[in-house]
Amino acid sequence: MELPDILESGNAEWIQGPSERSRMKTFFSPKIPDCFALLIELPPGETLDQHVEPLFEIGYVVRGSCTCGEGPEYPAGTFIFSPKGLTHGPFRSADGCLLICLKFDR
Repeated sequence: MELPDILESGNAEWIQGPSERSRMKTFFSPKIPDCFALLIELPPGETLDQHVEPLFEIGYVVRGSCTCGEGPEYPAGTFIFSPKGLTHGPFRSADGCLLICLKFDR
Protein backbone atom coordinates (compact mmCIF):
# COMPACT_ATOMS: atom_id res chain seq x y z
CA MET A 1 0.00 0.00 0.00
CA GLU A 2 1.36 3.42 -0.96
CA LEU A 3 1.65 5.92 1.86
CA PRO A 4 1.02 9.67 1.64
CA ASP A 5 3.84 12.20 1.86
CA ILE A 6 3.96 13.68 5.35
CA LEU A 7 5.48 17.15 5.61
CA GLU A 8 5.77 18.73 9.06
CA SER A 9 5.51 22.51 9.15
CA GLY A 10 8.04 22.77 11.97
CA ASN A 11 10.74 21.24 9.75
CA ALA A 12 10.34 23.83 6.98
CA GLU A 13 12.33 27.08 6.88
CA TRP A 14 10.65 30.47 6.79
CA ILE A 15 11.66 32.33 3.62
CA GLN A 16 10.86 35.75 2.16
CA GLY A 17 7.15 35.96 1.34
CA PRO A 18 5.39 37.67 -1.54
CA SER A 19 5.74 41.12 0.08
CA GLU A 20 8.57 42.93 1.83
CA ARG A 21 7.69 42.06 5.43
CA SER A 22 5.81 38.79 4.89
CA ARG A 23 7.32 35.35 5.23
CA MET A 24 6.27 31.91 4.06
CA LYS A 25 6.95 28.20 4.09
CA THR A 26 6.48 26.09 0.97
CA PHE A 27 5.46 22.44 0.80
CA PHE A 28 5.73 20.21 -2.29
CA SER A 29 4.87 16.53 -2.69
CA PRO A 30 6.57 14.50 -5.43
CA LYS A 31 3.48 12.28 -5.51
CA ILE A 32 1.17 15.14 -6.58
CA PRO A 33 2.73 17.18 -9.40
CA ASP A 34 1.43 20.69 -10.14
CA CYS A 35 0.20 21.09 -6.57
CA PHE A 36 1.79 22.77 -3.55
CA ALA A 37 0.93 24.48 -0.29
CA LEU A 38 2.08 27.77 1.20
CA LEU A 39 1.96 28.94 4.79
CA ILE A 40 2.05 32.75 4.60
CA GLU A 41 2.43 35.06 7.58
CA LEU A 42 1.55 38.74 7.17
CA PRO A 43 2.68 41.05 9.98
CA PRO A 44 0.34 43.84 11.15
CA GLY A 45 -0.16 46.51 8.49
CA GLU A 46 1.24 44.41 5.63
CA THR A 47 -0.18 44.42 2.06
CA LEU A 48 0.21 41.86 -0.73
CA ASP A 49 -0.07 43.50 -4.16
CA GLN A 50 -2.86 42.78 -6.60
CA HIS A 51 -1.92 39.89 -8.87
CA VAL A 52 -3.24 37.40 -11.43
CA GLU A 53 -3.58 33.91 -9.99
CA PRO A 54 -1.64 31.56 -12.34
CA LEU A 55 -3.14 28.44 -10.69
CA PHE A 56 -6.33 27.47 -8.91
CA GLU A 57 -6.05 28.51 -5.26
CA ILE A 58 -7.83 27.66 -2.04
CA GLY A 59 -6.87 29.92 0.84
CA TYR A 60 -7.71 29.50 4.52
CA VAL A 61 -7.27 32.16 7.20
CA VAL A 62 -5.76 30.32 10.17
CA ARG A 63 -5.19 33.28 12.50
CA GLY A 64 -6.02 36.99 12.41
CA SER A 65 -7.89 38.50 9.48
CA CYS A 66 -7.36 40.12 6.09
CA THR A 67 -9.24 41.97 3.37
CA CYS A 68 -9.03 41.61 -0.41
CA GLY A 69 -9.42 44.82 -2.40
CA GLU A 70 -12.48 46.74 -1.22
CA GLY A 71 -14.20 43.55 -0.05
CA PRO A 72 -15.19 42.50 3.46
CA GLU A 73 -12.83 41.40 6.19
CA TYR A 74 -12.03 37.67 6.16
CA PRO A 75 -11.68 36.46 9.78
CA ALA A 76 -9.94 33.30 10.98
CA GLY A 77 -11.82 30.25 9.74
CA THR A 78 -12.61 31.73 6.29
CA PHE A 79 -11.99 29.78 3.07
CA ILE A 80 -11.20 31.77 -0.11
CA PHE A 81 -11.63 29.99 -3.47
CA SER A 82 -9.88 31.66 -6.44
CA PRO A 83 -10.06 30.31 -10.00
CA LYS A 84 -7.02 30.25 -12.24
CA GLY A 85 -6.66 33.58 -14.08
CA LEU A 86 -8.46 35.66 -11.43
CA THR A 87 -7.01 39.09 -10.71
CA HIS A 88 -7.35 39.72 -6.99
CA GLY A 89 -5.93 41.80 -4.19
CA PRO A 90 -4.43 43.74 -2.78
CA PHE A 91 -4.62 41.68 0.40
CA ARG A 92 -4.26 43.72 3.58
CA SER A 93 -4.00 42.71 7.22
CA ALA A 94 -4.33 45.46 9.83
CA ASP A 95 -3.51 43.20 12.78
CA GLY A 96 -1.53 40.44 11.02
CA CYS A 97 -2.66 37.03 9.85
CA LEU A 98 -1.57 33.50 9.00
CA LEU A 99 -2.86 31.96 5.75
CA ILE A 100 -2.67 28.50 4.22
CA CYS A 101 -2.84 28.54 0.40
CA LEU A 102 -3.22 25.38 -1.66
CA LYS A 103 -2.32 25.89 -5.33
CA PHE A 104 -2.97 23.41 -8.12
CA ASP A 105 -3.47 23.18 -11.88
CA ARG A 106 -6.23 20.61 -12.37
